[in-house]
Parts: sequence; structure tokens; C-alpha cells
Amino acid sequence: MSPANSGSTTHVAFADRAALITGGGTGMGKAIASALADHGVKVVVCGRRTEPLEATVAEITEAGGTAFSIPGDVANAKGCARLIEQSADLLGGLDMLVNNAGIARSGPFEEVSAEDVDAVIDIDLKGPIHMTQAALPHLRLAASARGSASVLNISSSVTQMALANFALYSAAKAGVDMLTQCLALELAEHKIRVNAMCPGVVRTPIFSTMMGEQPATEFLDGFAPMVPIGRIGEPADIARLALTLLSPENNWITGAVVPIDGGLSLGPKP
Repeated sequence: MSPANSGSTTHVAFADRAALITGGGTGMGKAIASALADHGVKVVVCGRRTEPLEATVAEITEAGGTAFSIPGDVANAKGCARLIEQSADLLGGLDMLVNNAGIARSGPFEEVSAEDVDAVIDIDLKGPIHMTQAALPHLRLAASARGSASVLNISSSVTQMALANFALYSAAKAGVDMLTQCLALELAEHKIRVNAMCPGVVRTPIFSTMMGEQPATEFLDGFAPMVPIGRIGEPADIARLALTLLSPENNWITGAVVPIDGGLSLGPKP
């Protein structure tokens, strides 16, 4: 069982549900997929790299869960539609969508390239838009049959405070926050809940892709003293909150944009 399984959400609430997690092969996506599978949810993990997806499926299966992998890219509408349809076919429907896939680019704004703009907006903002739009027919069916369905968007704590050199990434994630709240209002009548969480600095592979493995390790180890709670986040922290927001038991929570950052967005540590 994953560490996230220690939460209060019951297995019964998740029984026979089906979920798709983008970016599900590593980091936060993997932790969320594993936690859901621990609670009886059938999961599909998708991403651009086959090897980590297959490894995640193997771990979940060995632990007694049900999981499948579908390689794919959320950067275009056709790819998103394919991922949704293949996932719904494998799972026999879709109750939950976790829009976790994302990339980050940082640096002075005047040095941001057109390629950077396209890559970040296509994956971080258009990805959740196209994935959710394609998933809606399946989510409506699930909500009609079971009383609820759920979308969880993974945003970022950068939307809670302005940071120099992160304008592009912050703008994309701020769009995700507003997308979450507008869709929560629009889809409430269909019993489809839409929430978002805003992680701070979490120990995931994204930092290695941004700055290299050794600099990433040094950055993460050195960042902990800056966090009011005294440590950086772990994927299991994110998975525990994801279970809460996705749980059908918590069907009065929608439109929430929840910081999960050890207090970082509250300001500098005294």
C-alpha cells in the first residue's frame, strides 16, 4: 500500500470507480494513481514516456490494484480525445480525470522563446482544457449513474504569489485556476465537481529536467529551510489531498483551489 492510503477516505467510496491520470508515470501523478488504486479505483496512467508508465502499472498491479498505461501527449486536442476514448474503453467508463501533466520553463521574460510559449501553454493550459472537454460525455454518464464525477487539476503555488522569472509558467497555471472555478460553476448541475490543488516545491523529477540532476538535488535540499513548515513536499503529501478532493464522499467540494505548500505562499519564513 502507498503512504497515501493512511487517509480517512474509505475504500467503499471509491469502489468500482475509474480514473485517468495524465503525467501518471512519475512524481505526483504516479503517487495519485497509486493512492487511487490502493482504494479500489481502476486507473489509466498516460504520459509521453512509455518506460515509467509501464513501471507504474507494474507496481500497482503487484500491489493488487488494476492499472493500464497509454502513451500519449496532451499538447493537442486530437491526442487528448484519443487518450480519453482509449481510457474509457479500457476502464469501461470514466468517473475521474486528473490533469497532472505539465512542464515548466523559467528565466528572464525577455529570453522566453516562442517555442517555450507554445510548449508551456499547449501542455499546462490547453492540455487540461482539451482533456476535460473530451472527457465530459463520459463524466456526465458516470455522474448520472453514480451521483457524481470529478475533475482534479494540478496547478501550482506560483499562482498564489508573483515570482520573477516565472511569468510564462505562472500565467499558464493561473489560467488553470480560473478554468477550475468556471467549470465548477458550469458543471455543478451535472454533479461533476471540478477542483484544483496548488503544490509548492515537491520532490519530483521535474526539477531534474529543468536544471540537471545534481543541481536539482542541491536546490531541493537547500530549499527546505525556506518553507514555514520546515520541509519540502513529497508526492505522498499531494496524493493524500488528491484522495480527499476526488472522493465521492466529499461531494459538496467544488471550485476549490487549494494551496498545498507547507505555508510557502503565505510569505517568507519569519
